[in-house]
Amino acid sequence: MNRLINTSYGDDEAGHGANRRDGLDTEFFALAEKFGIDLDAMVDGRTELSFAAARRQCRSCTQSDKCRQLLGQRQVVLSELAAFCPGADLVVDLLYRQGVTPGIGRHS
Repeated sequence: MNRLINTSYGDDEAGHGANRRDGLDTEFFALAEKFGIDLDAMVDGRTELSFAAARRQCRSCTQSDKCRQLLGQRQVVLSELAAFCPGADLVVDLLYRQGVTPGIGRHS
């Protein structure tokens, strides 16, 4: 099942505002994409709590400038993220739950 995640304020195609992509979630979605985290799993009962916790952590993080700078790099190593990101353990959890070996993010 594919779900659209809107790039503006509002609800996804099923009317779930919790899945919106807004300014507060910019870093989380960029991070998920960089490390290959499947965003469709946000609606999976086995991973939705981890997604919610990770998104909440990103929203309250004071390191967004460092995060954006890191995500702007061609290649991102998880240990670089872990050096400043309070939610790095949640990223690793999501990767493991999706069967992805944590390490180096995708090239941009």
